[in-house]
Amino acid sequence: MKTKLKWGLLSLLILLTVVALLWPGKPPTETTQGASASRAGSPTNKEVDFTKFKKEREHRQVKQQLQDEEALEQGLPRGGFEYVFDKAPNANRFLLSKGRDGKSLPDSEAPSGMDLWVQDETGSDRLINDSVYRAKFSPDGTKVAFTTSDCVLHVENVQGGELAKVEGVYGANWKSDGSAVIFAKVGEGLDPHQPGARQLTALDLVTGQSRLLTQGGFDDGRPEFNPADNSILFVSGARTGMASFWKVSAAGGEPVQLTNVGLEQVNEQFVPTPYDRTIWSQDKRWFLYDFKSGDQQETWGLEFNADGSMKRATKLADGVNPRWKDDGKTFVCEKQTDGSIQTIVSNLP
Repeated sequence: MKTKLKWGLLSLLILLTVVALLWPGKPPTETTQGASASRAGSPTNKEVDFTKFKKEREHRQVKQQLQDEEALEQGLPRGGFEYVFDKAPNANRFLLSKGRDGKSLPDSEAPSGMDLWVQDETGSDRLINDSVYRAKFSPDGTKVAFTTSDCVLHVENVQGGELAKVEGVYGANWKSDGSAVIFAKVGEGLDPHQPGARQLTALDLVTGQSRLLTQGGFDDGRPEFNPADNSILFVSGARTGMASFWKVSAAGGEPVQLTNVGLEQVNEQFVPTPYDRTIWSQDKRWFLYDFKSGDQQETWGLEFNADGSMKRATKLADGVNPRWKDDGKTFVCEKQTDGSIQTIVSNLP
């Protein structure tokens, strides 16, 4: 009996061993196949993510394109900027700043200027100078006149080639054909940051010759050629004690006061002088500029008759930084209220 039981158990043990050896069980490659499936799944997941990324990128591109189109429609550059110095006539070419220069005026904590970039029609930017006070395109948009925070005038073509350089200069503006610039020149030996007296000076870019148009110990500044180029519109305060518009012949001579004539104090008849931006209308009849004092943010206009005489001075809109829409009769300005900027569109009277 015991012998039969022993042989029975032995036979069962042998049978189980054979079954274990022969049974297919879990394929040893399943783990590998599972890993392969997982690895195969990863590229699929990455492809889905990449497709999503492409869609998001395309969405951003479309959104940026819309923003660019909206910017150009409003006469503004594409991309980020802090300030627009000027826009070339009849072209989407801009002089802009992307930030302050990080320096200060002598004996002051006030920033001295901003960087200056030119943006072409494709939206590409090129740095012109890292510390500029004012900048303006020539009437045909092919040249740039800018004054640095050190009060040095540079005249260049849009490719960066230098055409002229003059020290001790404020507020350069162009003759209508781009052959000359007019500016306020600090007297020889005077500190350009505390100039006191300034004389209006015209620089002929063809001959390289300069010519004084006003003389004396006055604070003549912000000169502009009139559209006919036969007289200069400028601002002076020291001549009467009240900042006003004046004009002088482009050949020089005795200046004539245009605004605030006879006024001895500011009242409702007072006509302010420019704060920053000045522009002429396409028909050459209107000279627009902005005025800012405290909470006052206004755009004013001087209207001229066909013979060049001044017809009237009037406030045109609330807001500063005026710029023309494409039709040349509608202008846009900006008003800052409670930290937000409101765009205001207005028409000439």
